[in-house]
Amino acid sequence: MFHARPDGSLVSYALNQDALTTIAQELRPNMVTLETGAGYSTVLFAAAGADHTVITHTQPEADRITAYCLQRGLSSQPKFIVGNSDRVLPTLTLPAPLDFAFIDGGHGFPLPQIDWYYSAKLLRVGGIIGLDDLHIPAVRQMHDFMVGEAEWELIKKLPHTSFFRKVKELDYSNDWEDQAMNRSVFEAIEAANNRWSVKLRLYLASIPVLKSFYRRYFKKTRE
Repeated sequence: MFHARPDGSLVSYALNQDALTTIAQELRPNMVTLETGAGYSTVLFAAAGADHTVITHTQPEADRITAYCLQRGLSSQPKFIVGNSDRVLPTLTLPAPLDFAFIDGGHGFPLPQIDWYYSAKLLRVGGIIGLDDLHIPAVRQMHDFMVGEAEWELIKKLPHTSFFRKVKELDYSNDWEDQAMNRSVFEAIEAANNRWSVKLRLYLASIPVLKSFYRRYFKKTRE
């Protein structure tokens, strides 16, 4: 039992077996890996011989997992950074681009988004990122976004966990209307703007002689 309740009693918030199995199938020795949050998955990364960095906000949690790994005689020990991931990740340096990132730290908005943003940038093309606790809206939002983007391939979706492969470098230069999650709203706006009545109003408003009349008239009608 690696985790602690607010009253200090120990508890296990274990990742589900299917998610652990999926991670194990993808790991290879000496992979460069990163995790926000810690638990059973941390032990699994260590058992696979990964060069694993963990960001967790409690030292006792890190100590319990380290002691367990030592008791099991694991040759690879996770490297813990105790702190808030939103402060650690922007300045984090790693020995090489990430092969695998697992997002399971803070779940309150916007912490999952921050963890995902910086981890995704550090991930190499071909690498994998996992999201846990999809039933929480702040996490589900990232899953829904990634499903529609060309940079990501959904390789496995479980009830509460999903795994994506990065298939191309990320391009954040696209405006909001180019992103799949926003497209329906953009198309609705475009359809509204293309109605003849809207086009007529915009045309009339563009004629200098009619500008003052147009504004005065529509101001009165709105009032």
